[in-house]
Amino acid sequence: MRNILFFFLISFLSLEASVLAPQSAYPRYCRNSSLWESAETGEYSTAIQTVDHWLASEKNESITGFFLVEKAKLLYANQQHEQALEAFVDVIDQMQINEMPITDVERDKVQELLPLYQESLLSREACQNLLEQAQAIIQKYPNYYSIEFLLAAAFANCSQFCQFFDHFAHSYKHRPNDFLAWKTRGVLHVHLFEASITEEVRLSHKNRAVQYFEKAYFLQPDDESLLLKILFLIPDDEKAPFLHKILPTLVDRSTPMRRTVCFLIIEQAIDAKALDEATQLIDKARSWYQYSRALEELSKKLITS
Repeated sequence: MRNILFFFLISFLSLEASVLAPQSAYPRYCRNSSLWESAETGEYSTAIQTVDHWLASEKNESITGFFLVEKAKLLYANQQHEQALEAFVDVIDQMQINEMPITDVERDKVQELLPLYQESLLSREACQNLLEQAQAIIQKYPNYYSIEFLLAAAFANCSQFCQFFDHFAHSYKHRPNDFLAWKTRGVLHVHLFEASITEEVRLSHKNRAVQYFEKAYFLQPDDESLLLKILFLIPDDEKAPFLHKILPTLVDRSTPMRRTVCFLIIEQAIDAKALDEATQLIDKARSWYQYSRALEELSKKLITS
């Protein structure tokens, strides 16, 4: 289930050499601090205390948001991975938004990179390729925030999470309704759902993950991984209503779904007693695949259900 649910956050094994933003990015009153020395020598707890001190006295919300991202990075560097994610989720929830629309040129570039993004979920080589291509575009067009989401995902998949925190926070401020913004937020909550101990907290994270995955799916219905994430998270009694809601996006697809994903969704529909939806999905699958033994087996299972 973990392999299906996560499209990044693969491991917490590596750490970039540079954790903090450059001193020039900080307010002037911070620049003579020993913060960077503490971070460079691995004294992350001391560095976190310094940032907490600044947070306690800072009144500017924009600077507060910047400090909170830095704190999340320091927590991660200090091996406090769950606390880092919790802090980063809080940053995103409180983010001051300055939304900027996407241009047609940027949208075209996103579409060009999406196949590589999908490949990068399974291949480290593709992940590195995506990172390099997205980084080159951002260096030339720093206001291409949807491309920056792809760059953030690539950094995460390459286990460079401090870079992920920086780029996702920056792009989210300007384009919070991008499909990758919703998808990434959902993944963060899935991780916290799995790490949480109390049932109340687990349920809260799971519900938010499903909510964000659904928003992402209706913005990008070709992203099949979102369907699997939702179906594995929602209770059995919610699967039939969900399948009914998304059925038009499935039967109207012009490009075939991957066979394994398609058959899994049909099987989920049959098991959830969403038989009308399963029938329509089987009919659609037959138009995609001339013959499939697995599809015929699902048809037999549907008849006997």
